[in-house]
Amino acid sequence: MKPWRAAVLALCWPAAAGAAEHRVVIDGMAFTPRVVQARPGDTILWTNKDLFVHNVSADKGSMQSGELQTGQTWRYTVRAGPSMDYHCTLHPTMTARIEVAASPKGK
Repeated sequence: MKPWRAAVLALCWPAAAGAAEHRVVIDGMAFTPRVVQARPGDTILWTNKDLFVHNVSADKGSMQSGELQTGQTWRYTVRAGPSMDYHCTLHPTMTARIEVAASPKGK
């Protein structure tokens, strides 16, 4: 890639220097914490510490982890847009939410 193209890409997609990583534990048939407050560019890491297989599925279908066995993790990068409710399709009483905050001004 030509150097000027790399510079243009860097301006269009700034590095996620200020991005945070949030962790959600799946255990006891629950997501903990139940609400994650995140900004676009942040990542969320789910870890299944339960004895059962679970998944992370957006209520409106915009994200799907696939089955997570005990000890497995799954990572999702938060996108700009509305907040998102999610659940485990295998255990529908397991529900949680990602509250998406607006991006800081100028970003």
